[in-house]
Amino acid sequence: MLNNGTCHDEGESYRCQCSENFMGHRCERMEKSCSTPQCFNGGVCVNTATSFKCICPIDYEGQRCDQKWNDCASNSCLHGSTCVDGVASYTCQCQRGFTGKYCEINADDCRMDSCMNGGTCIDLVNDYRCQCLPGFTG
Repeated sequence: MLNNGTCHDEGESYRCQCSENFMGHRCERMEKSCSTPQCFNGGVCVNTATSFKCICPIDYEGQRCDQKWNDCASNSCLHGSTCVDGVASYTCQCQRGFTGKYCEINADDCRMDSCMNGGTCIDLVNDYRCQCLPGFTG
């Protein structure tokens, strides 16, 4: 007997009661195989000696390709940004004041040169400060 089947003696012969999904005189064959659809989400079924396996498309996993791969599980988004799961990738939605693929760059708030009368712009996170020349404030 194979695959957890239970065999009973019947005189000069025997009969096996096969466990679920197995068949044959000694429970040696897989009842469910790739002859019927076994894989989900476009997975490709491949017969093995005693069973089958699914080759999953990108973005799916699991024995039957029935679980969506979460690309955000190992994301590198920084500074409180939000990870958005894509197909075999992810993107980071940055908080205000940050930019870059992983929101790793402090956005340059001085790029508009908002300081007047020769003041020097000092970039902060999502803000700026003007260092004024003597005689000026603001």
